[in-house]
Amino acid sequence: MKTCRQLTALIAFAVFGTAGTACANKATLQFSGMTPYLGESLSIRVVDKASGDEVGREQLIIAAAFFNVPLWVMLGGHSYRFDFFTDHNRNGRYDAPPVYRAWRLEHDNAQSDILLPFTDNAVYTDIAWPDDPAWEAYLGQWQGIWFNHTFGSTAPVSAALWMSSGGDTLNGRIATSGVLGSPAPYIETLEAQNDPTADSLVIDAPQTAPWTGRYIIRKGNGYAVLNAPLLGLAIRALGHFGQRQMVMSFTISGAFNAEGVAFMTRTSETGVLAGPAPAGPSHFTLGQNFPNPFNPATAIPFSIGETAHVRLAVFDMLGRLMSVLVDETVGPGEHRADFNASGRLPSGVYLVRLETAGAASSRKMVLTD
Repeated sequence: MKTCRQLTALIAFAVFGTAGTACANKATLQFSGMTPYLGESLSIRVVDKASGDEVGREQLIIAAAFFNVPLWVMLGGHSYRFDFFTDHNRNGRYDAPPVYRAWRLEHDNAQSDILLPFTDNAVYTDIAWPDDPAWEAYLGQWQGIWFNHTFGSTAPVSAALWMSSGGDTLNGRIATSGVLGSPAPYIETLEAQNDPTADSLVIDAPQTAPWTGRYIIRKGNGYAVLNAPLLGLAIRALGHFGQRQMVMSFTISGAFNAEGVAFMTRTSETGVLAGPAPAGPSHFTLGQNFPNPFNPATAIPFSIGETAHVRLAVFDMLGRLMSVLVDETVGPGEHRADFNASGRLPSGVYLVRLETAGAASSRKMVLTD
């Protein structure tokens, strides 16, 4: 497994070409004595002290006297300010103390995950809470690295956030490989109605994607629950972001278990601010292999709507590459690839995956004795 120092160098040189980028860590705010604020909203904002950049927000309703709030916001060697307040007069906005109860905690030179305890007190601070940024503040190109702690693997990850030319939709695209500790890529495109007054977006994963589920994105943080029935896997992700950095923690469960973290920075604020979605096949289908189960040979049908570079590959259920069946430019229409496992693979469940630059799909197939 790569150490924190090794990951620091990998991110720094692979993504930014310079030293100084460090591991992404979690700060857990541990609240106690919060009985006077039950039922009130609690808003939290984290700021990098050196740059003044906001790196993440959280908002929740206080339901217990004692609770923890995990914040994936810290980079090694950086110092942070944690500002938070309760909506004590319940008017839905920030008012300086003593009308509101507002506090500040600080942590310098972060090197690992930390626990910051807080107990209700009357030492209030005017934290000058700013308005929520507009959704447009996060548009642009993002690049970074996944780090899978369980597999000790890394892979680049990129994202694009843009607005339609008419300004009526917000669009996003995530592309990565190796999320599961394997070379199998993951590409997904999302779309949501642009509501400038909304404080959150609820986005269902496209039904054509190998993963189904839901993303809940707020200004400053996001949560995802994704399932891949064909793989027998589920992903839970929690992340925080500002206008320059994004940190995401993920756990994988099901056919195997894994956990890790991703870190991205916004590398460009232009180029994807308006326009159509990235180009991709208009008709993209991976059919079920036939026969299935099979021994030793099977046929795998697929179709694409326009000429594209296609990769069709077989993986085992741990994500290890077994065979590449197609890796070339293919014209539009219906196609078929033949796979013969005779003398090559033991019986079991395998995954066949079809990929182009704009889409991906997977299916299970069973090799019998």
